[in-house]
Amino acid sequence: MPSLRSPLLRPEDLLTIALRADDTVRELKHIVSWLVVEAHARRLTWDEIGDVFGVSRQTVHDRFGPNSRALRRGDRRL
Repeated sequence: MPSLRSPLLRPEDLLTIALRADDTVRELKHIVSWLVVEAHARRLTWDEIGDVFGVSRQTVHDRFGPNSRALRRGDRRL
């Protein structure tokens, strides 16, 4: 990929790259959510998952638990 300051990139190209990056971020968030939910379904506790992420049990539960914003937004499928 050329430098983002390259005169070969038009403004439209920058937006195309931004859209692709945004799609990638969204997909990665979906994958992370699925992996965490699957780990919990396979008997890892929220405490153990929180330890891996370096946050509290409550934080990971809020982020990935059954009533999380991610679930309501459709970022993950169960």
